[in-house]
Amino acid sequence: PSEIDGATSPAVFTEGAGVGDAKQGYLGDCYFLSALSVMSERPTALKRVFVSTVYAVSHGVVTVCFYVNGSPRYITIDTRLPLRDEDSALIFAQSVDPNELWVPLLEKAWAKLYHSYGAIEGGLAHQSIAAMTGGFPSSVDATRAEAADGRLWAKIKRQVSDDCLLCASSSVGEERDETKEHPEPVDPAGIVGGHAYGVLKTVEVDGLRLLQLRNPWGCKEWTGDFSDKSHKWTNRLRRKLAVEDKDEGIFWMSVDDFASHFRAVGACRLFDDKKWRVQSLQVDFAARGGKAAGGKRGSPTYCNNPQILLKTKKSDAKVFATFSVPRSASGDIEHYVLVEVRDGDVLLKMGKTRRTSTYHQTRCVTKSGSYCNADASLDFVLKGRKTCILVPSLWD
Repeated sequence: PSEIDGATSPAVFTEGAGVGDAKQGYLGDCYFLSALSVMSERPTALKRVFVSTVYAVSHGVVTVCFYVNGSPRYITIDTRLPLRDEDSALIFAQSVDPNELWVPLLEKAWAKLYHSYGAIEGGLAHQSIAAMTGGFPSSVDATRAEAADGRLWAKIKRQVSDDCLLCASSSVGEERDETKEHPEPVDPAGIVGGHAYGVLKTVEVDGLRLLQLRNPWGCKEWTGDFSDKSHKWTNRLRRKLAVEDKDEGIFWMSVDDFASHFRAVGACRLFDDKKWRVQSLQVDFAARGGKAAGGKRGSPTYCNNPQILLKTKKSDAKVFATFSVPRSASGDIEHYVLVEVRDGDVLLKMGKTRRTSTYHQTRCVTKSGSYCNADASLDFVLKGRKTCILVPSLWD
């Protein structure tokens, strides 16, 4: 660390973590840097990721903890970081203060988890937050129609009230220019296409619904209404929200403009162990008929998928469930997962001759969207019931 350009007294944390600390380098992991920006709003949760930093400077060893498939995974790394030959600057992620190392060290540990820096290009910010906190990831689509009638704002405020950490995914823009340090296209209003942003604040004031976001590049901001230079600001409101005209990647925008330039809001809910009961388990798909077991919904062998009977002491219990499928050694997604919640307390019958006997007698209460990722999450209420059956299924 002492070889880093500008580093005179390197430490994991210097003056504590701040939302503007993390800057993206020559690696397409904006989602992870956005997750770090959001995590810095919860310094206690962020520092909990570092299991041991006692020997970080003296011996160059750091241990961090990520949650993989709901279970803690401890990753130990050395503090050697890749530098550019010409000026000894960090090649990948870095802190604004060259003495502060928590950003590049967490990125290195994340890369080790997936076996290489190259393997962590591309991902979802809210899933990364969940991996660092053990929280519950979810997302909602951002549409203009829902922004216009208030539904999108209601969903976002619900996530905030549920103690969620938020991030956002911008709409995909034009083709990337790989000759640039940051190859993602930037639209005329300053939003980077196909990019991950941290959502720092949501405010409803003077009839306005505003979100504060951060670009992990530490620059390139929104230039439309309620941007730093916008004439929409009154002097009183500018002071109240501490709006500064700086190109540091932090900006405000209305929820309507947000829906026009962003496609989804990702959230990670943190749970208080004193109020919630957490249970995790692993299921073996291969033992039930091949890598994908019974296959996706609608398959004639669907009942051969793992089934989890959930029982609660009281009816009307609030349930959060998340399922993750391990990736390949290279970090590639081999299977996409979907989770279905079925009514009742009788497991679906197995075997070719009996598979439909109870399948058609149980009702699908809800499901986790579609087969689109290696992780699936859903939350629901057991209305008037104490039991249900969770059926995860895979599609490759």
